[in-house]
Amino acid sequence: MNNAKRAAVLVASGLVLAGPMLTGCSGDATEKAAAPRAAHAKQGEAESQGKRAPARTHYTKKYSRWEEKYFSGIKRCVRVSIWGTAKYDVEHTVTGSVPVHAYKSLKVSAPTMRASVLAKCGKKKTSKAKAAKLTQNWYQTTCSADVQVGIPWSVGATPHCGNGKVAGRTTSHSGTSTTYTQYNSQANPVKWSDQGLPSWATVKKSMCLTTYSTAVISVGSKSDRGSYKLTQCWKP
Repeated sequence: MNNAKRAAVLVASGLVLAGPMLTGCSGDATEKAAAPRAAHAKQGEAESQGKRAPARTHYTKKYSRWEEKYFSGIKRCVRVSIWGTAKYDVEHTVTGSVPVHAYKSLKVSAPTMRASVLAKCGKKKTSKAKAAKLTQNWYQTTCSADVQVGIPWSVGATPHCGNGKVAGRTTSHSGTSTTYTQYNSQANPVKWSDQGLPSWATVKKSMCLTTYSTAVISVGSKSDRGSYKLTQCWKP
């Protein structure tokens, strides 16, 4: 029996399926089909990693500063104190093979100012006053970042920093007292834009904020004013 007849008999008996025989290995075909899919999956994973948000470290820093000045118009010494909480992030990225760090999301919560009236500078004895007007002006010390505020704060300028860079608030206080305090809620923090905040690659840079504050104190029928420039700096 020749080959053609033998094949016909096998097909008729159900021992061989009709149709062309596969000459390649089925395992090789599967691997060849899977290779493009694996490459595509790796490419998608790399793209996903490339789009991943940069790592950030969060910092919360308490601050407190004070300074005394003699007001000759009322013959009193006035101590101005400021305190509150600064919060910011440091973002970590890599440019080429160089790690880069940048300050982000800078804000000051509940910035408080107090004027204490003293009989003499450097002494603890207090003296009474009739009224006070207190002003806080906040700006990023290098004046490179814009300020962002909400009520009751306003945006303005100082002799030290240009327009749009300074957050200010003024409050008036009446009644006989030895201390006058301007309180500010944590619900209305003073914020700065990320653009213009310091960054560095090797040597750490400080984050510095300045308050240019003024106090007007009234004693009897006389009043006088003084200005206070207080700076606080932090590092990660």
